[in-house]
This record gives sequence, C-alpha cells and structure tokens, in this order.
Amino acid sequence: MDAELTRCDIIKCIQSEKHVNLRGVNLSGLDLSNLDLSNVGLDYACPKNVNFSCVVLGRYFQYVDAENAIFDNAISIFHGCVLIGANLRGACMVGANLHLAKLQGVDLQYANLEGAHLEGANFEVYII
Repeated sequence: MDAELTRCDIIKCIQSEKHVNLRGVNLSGLDLSNLDLSNVGLDYACPKNVNFSCVVLGRYFQYVDAENAIFDNAISIFHGCVLIGANLRGACMVGANLHLAKLQGVDLQYANLEGAHLEGANFEVYII
C-alpha cells in the first residue's frame, strides 16, 4: 500500500503548523530520516518500512504499526515516549534512546535493540 503523503508534504506541514496530527495516516515506505517530528502526532499511523534514522519523535507513538521500520542512530527518539500497543516487529533500533520509555504491549519480536539505551524503560512486552 502506498503512503498517503510524501516526505515533502510532511516537511511542509511541520514548517507551517505548530502541531501536526498524522493519526491513522499510512506512511509506509517513506524516508523520514533526520526530521524533527517532535510536534507530530503519529498515534495509530502505519509507518511500515519507514526510515526514522536520526529522527526525534513526539511523546506519543501509540498503536503504531511500524513493522520493519528503521530507528538506528536515533539519539533522542524515544526518550520518555509512550509506545503502548506499538508493532515494532523486525524494527532496527540500533543505538535508539529508550530511556524512560513506556513500552506496554509492544511487539519487539525480531527487533534489533543492539546498543539501545534502556535505562529506566518500563517494559510490559507481550510476544506471541
């Protein structure tokens, strides 16, 4: 399924709006690397196979279907983030900062957490 927006669309939104809500939007396959998405709402979005390398995400990333997404070298990506019910199956999270993140019901099966910062993270992970 193709993404509903392009990288350029998202850049225009974050430059023109104080807060951008992409709740439930299909972002599959986009390259969103090196963007500041801290004021972007992504709850229930579908960023499958999205490149989030070096991205700063907003506080909430709930019920997101980010299967096989790339979060490597994400310096402050998930610091204090709420990831309830997120699908991160097969995600590459090498070096991601999950310090103080709340991960309840998150699917991390096959995810690569090598070098991830997990200090203070609250895990209630259910792998089936």
